[in-house]
Amino acid sequence: MGIVFLTGMPGSGKSSAGRELARVMARPFCDLDELIVEQAKLTIPEIFSSRGESAFRAVETAALETALERTEAVIALGGGTLIAPHNLELVRDRGVLVYLAAPIEVLCRRLGTASGRPLVEGLVSGDDIRRKLEALWRARRATYESAHVVVWSGTTSSLEQVVKQISERILK
Repeated sequence: MGIVFLTGMPGSGKSSAGRELARVMARPFCDLDELIVEQAKLTIPEIFSSRGESAFRAVETAALETALERTEAVIALGGGTLIAPHNLELVRDRGVLVYLAAPIEVLCRRLGTASGRPLVEGLVSGDDIRRKLEALWRARRATYESAHVVVWSGTTSSLEQVVKQISERILK
């Protein structure tokens, strides 16, 4: 099966579900955002503010390539990792891609004031955050929906139920 990759919008639960899935599958877990911070020695908001989004995306690709040195793992990708066709190709060639889908209302609630989320940082009103998330989702939808497996998170499912659905679908 190779690596299990989790993708989805910011706030969809990739890191939480990834940690639990890795535990259940007895595999190492890698949060790509954490690896980026480790390699860059800067937080993600610091990279965005000092170098810009395009530089961040280059750092993100380098971190993904490092993460791909693993053969069996669960990797939580950043919400925008797969917007680079090269990254999408790398992921699809190395394992199973799981899209954690969540309603915009759930994402807005989870992101709250959006602290630490550069693409929605500084947006004060819930309406502004909602509009930004809707725009991001429209731009990324086709990529997300091209995943091998789609699992809904954040509706009535608990973390355990989400992980169970992922496990059942990838082990078919």
